[in-house]
Amino acid sequence: MKFIMNFLILTLLLFTSCDKEETARYDYLIFGSFHGFCHGENCIRIYKLEAGRLFEDNKDEYPSREEFYQGDFHLMDQGEVDLVQSLLKDFPDKLLNEEKSQFGCADCADQGGLYLEIKMGSVRKFWIIDQFKSDVPAYLHAYMDEINAKIELLSKE
Repeated sequence: MKFIMNFLILTLLLFTSCDKEETARYDYLIFGSFHGFCHGENCIRIYKLEAGRLFEDNKDEYPSREEFYQGDFHLMDQGEVDLVQSLLKDFPDKLLNEEKSQFGCADCADQGGLYLEIKMGSVRKFWIIDQFKSDVPAYLHAYMDEINAKIELLSKE
């Protein structure tokens, strides 16, 4: 009986540590959407997920296609972290190997775009992603849907 209890505890610890390792491999993730010809507060929605905390950008500036986004991030309620935590787990690692930082022509036809930035140790990359899936690699489609859904959830909070 003692052996079984020790085995169950060890198994639980292994699964728990794997989850922490998965999310801990990234220093932070910045994600958001932007629309140029838009009016109102929801035109630019950018968030930063870092160390188990979620921040919202209050600067709301249109992201540059040439440089990292310089937001003015403010801590959000802890409960909202749970809404977006899966974005770290589901991050498409294949994106890290891409040489280009733009997919399609985000917001060129008023369709909006996504901003995505990741930092992992000394690696820091960002991408501007068109909302038209026909201009984006297929492996990103599900992740784009997830980002848009999470932004929609946060907008309702």
